[in-house]
Amino acid sequence: MLAFTLEQHSCRLISGSSCAVLARLPPRLRSTRTGWTSRRFSKLQTFMAAQETPHETKSSKRLSWYQKLGQSVNPSGISMFGRVFLREQKWAIPHLDVQDLRSINWHALRAAGFSACAFDKDNTLTRPYDMVIYPPIAKALADCQREFNGRAVIVSNSAGLAEFDPEGKEAAAVEAALGVPVLRHAEKKPGGSAESLTTYFGCDASEVLMIGDRYLTDVVYGNRNGLFTVRTKPFDLNGEPSSVLWARRLEEKLVKRWRGKGQQAPMQSVLLKTGLSTECFKKTPDAPHS
Repeated sequence: MLAFTLEQHSCRLISGSSCAVLARLPPRLRSTRTGWTSRRFSKLQTFMAAQETPHETKSSKRLSWYQKLGQSVNPSGISMFGRVFLREQKWAIPHLDVQDLRSINWHALRAAGFSACAFDKDNTLTRPYDMVIYPPIAKALADCQREFNGRAVIVSNSAGLAEFDPEGKEAAAVEAALGVPVLRHAEKKPGGSAESLTTYFGCDASEVLMIGDRYLTDVVYGNRNGLFTVRTKPFDLNGEPSSVLWARRLEEKLVKRWRGKGQQAPMQSVLLKTGLSTECFKKTPDAPHS
């Protein structure tokens, strides 16, 4: 009960500093558990900073100190974490879990009625902060682009984000390097609606795949908005900040616990219409990776 009470109070980080939140705790908790509580809030602050810390490019190095601070903190991430933790655990459960893009049956997805793909960048298409497609998945990405007639886009928490890349210079640099368009949008994952995506593709959100390596950003964003979510495993954890590694461990632990309690991904419109099992969207174990 005590831990649950603290979790509820911890979600209030979004409305002020950790000191302000501690001040609002009941006197019993402030007087007897201050050390433990401070450590708890320190971890939550670390988690907030780890929500899709953006890759650094030449354009991001020129940002003001305020913009850099804003890029390293994701208020919608910590807010959504509280909501997922307390009420919407299903949002963190992907419809499909795979090793990487080579394990996805693009033809089956297209035949089922999906018409477009949205990708996270780091550890989904590239190594962290890299500007080249991860070589082992390059052909699988090309197969995806061919199957979906080029209807694929990157949804980044830095490039293309109005607050930090208002002129689209960083987005243009990523597009030139990777050969994949970058969505211009207004809010970081997991917050925001799918309006930018549906406008860009000219289709319903239920027809879009959201593919990424983070449960509490990519998967939550996709499930909140009715997309079909695919979680891929990260390529390379070397070079990632310790805060991101800590956040990954937390995500994986929570998702494992929730799945153990029977939690499943939310129902998705295309799956309801077709009655298909998500397993048919995976490459069969004996089939060679494309």
